[in-house]
Amino acid sequence: MEIDRREPVQLGESAQWIRIRAANPRNPLLLLVQQGPGLPMINEAQRFERVLSLADDFTVIYWDQRGCGRSLRSADATRELSIQTMVGDTERLLAMLCDRFDRPAVVAGFSMGATLAALATARRPRAGGDPCHGGHGHRRRSRRQERL
Repeated sequence: MEIDRREPVQLGESAQWIRIRAANPRNPLLLLVQQGPGLPMINEAQRFERVLSLADDFTVIYWDQRGCGRSLRSADATRELSIQTMVGDTERLLAMLCDRFDRPAVVAGFSMGATLAALATARRPRAGGDPCHGGHGHRRRSRRQERL
């Protein structure tokens, strides 16, 4: 692995953490957006690598969003947990990554992270190259639930 580092990033008023992994730093960028606060992505890097080997083909950015994982250490980590704030954080991170690596990122969002990714890439299309949205844990409602 040519790159494997954890580092803090300042996104607005909030200090948050990312982990960057890549076999080749010239690979396309891939930002993984978790399913919302509470699931740290940095801790999942080894599992993603073991199952998917993402770092062979991408420069993967694992991100502990505001309010979870290493980013929970920030003084204002849980002060403002709203969709708008989280989309803003995503936009700022995309802009920072685009500037740093001089190319847009593919953005993969999971569950609620897919919503954040879609909103951020819609508002900042040059920083987020190709959004890739995934969902899991969604179930079809029963007729009884729909009546309620």
